[in-house]
Amino acid sequence: MPNEKSLANLRPPWKPGQSGNPKGRPKRRTLEEEVNALLEKPLDESGTTRLDQMAERIVEHIVGGKDTSLTREMLKRIWPEVRRHEVSADVELSGEMEIAASELSRFLGELD
Repeated sequence: MPNEKSLANLRPPWKPGQSGNPKGRPKRRTLEEEVNALLEKPLDESGTTRLDQMAERIVEHIVGGKDTSLTREMLKRIWPEVRRHEVSADVELSGEMEIAASELSRFLGELD
């Protein structure tokens, strides 16, 4: 029969009822969190991000008449979330932005 000394190394170092892992399992970031972190990371000193670049390219495609299926699919996925939020602002749009806004509205109207 084993004695107390030989069983000492088989006992856990914590007391009964106490957790063996007090900090719990480490939290992992989800894929969505990883992608958002990459998109929001500044690329240069001006603070431009990949998200800014993507938005600029989408607007360029729409204004330039390069209506690709990828752009259409991205906007289909994004628009329902954007549509739920109402934003009212009293701003003046420059000519180019006004064209982009009207083209975007026309494009999104075709998606419905």
